[in-house]
Parts: sequence; C-alpha cells; structure tokens
Amino acid sequence: MPTEKVIRDAQEQPGDRGLEGHISLGAGMVNSDLKNTYGSVRVPLNGHELDTGMTFFGSIIADHVKTGIGQTLPTGGSIGFASMVACSRLLPKFVPSFTWLTDDGRADADPSRLLATARKMMQRREVTCTEAEAALFAEIARRAKHHEAEHPRQPDRDR
Repeated sequence: MPTEKVIRDAQEQPGDRGLEGHISLGAGMVNSDLKNTYGSVRVPLNGHELDTGMTFFGSIIADHVKTGIGQTLPTGGSIGFASMVACSRLLPKFVPSFTWLTDDGRADADPSRLLATARKMMQRREVTCTEAEAALFAEIARRAKHHEAEHPRQPDRDR
C-alpha cells in the first residue's frame, strides 16, 4: 500500500485506530501518539524519516508482532513483521521485521520458529494457517531481510 494512502486513511479516520491481524500486545502496553514538541510526527520508512504532517500519529505495528507486558512504544514508531519485543525501556523508533528485542539486545529471529509460533497462536484462535499463508510468511522473511538490510535504521533526531 502506498505510504500516502496509509497517511491519508489515518487523516480521514482520526482517533484511535484498531489493530488488525495476528498481533499480541502485552498487558499495560503504552503507545505515545503525540510528540512532546507538539510538532509533526515523523515515521521511519525505507531508511528515512517521513513527515506525516500530523500532530497525532501512534505506532505502526506489523502482523504477527508480540510485545511484552508494560511495553512502551514511541510516537511514530514502527515494529516490523513477526517481531517480538520485551524491553523495560522505550523501544527504538524502528524495529526490523523478524527481530527478537529484549533488554539483553537485538537478535535476528528464526522465521521457521516464528511461523511455528504463529501457527499455534492461530490454532488457539480457531484459525487455520494455510499453505499459502505459510509461503507468504517465508517470502516476507526473505524480502524483509533483503530490503531492511538496504535501509539501515536512521538515527532519531528528536522524540
């Protein structure tokens, strides 16, 4: 989906947006949607920060993300597909796909193990993970590894 459409959709439907897909948010998770400067929120996109032109903009959370209890997300932050984050501090503004992030550091997660976890979670919700979905999961892992390596995280200018 083009970035402009994502931002336009968010502008057309102000307020809290629902989360879709297979996301598991830990109890007490907090998401900031307003900068302390009351300025326009910037979001990480392809290794650059994109100015949304919006004062209120929370985090972008991809499908199959899991957060720990009490996790805090920055204004305009982005957590990539199938990542698991459990930190006692504010997350970085960009967490790549297939990342395991804790207070001990960041590690690349094994996509096959994350798919196994996704299948269990979907089964628990009485949803079948089709072969097409499993193939898509693997393809996203391949593309994310390639694409996100081309676009390293840029330093945050201000939060």
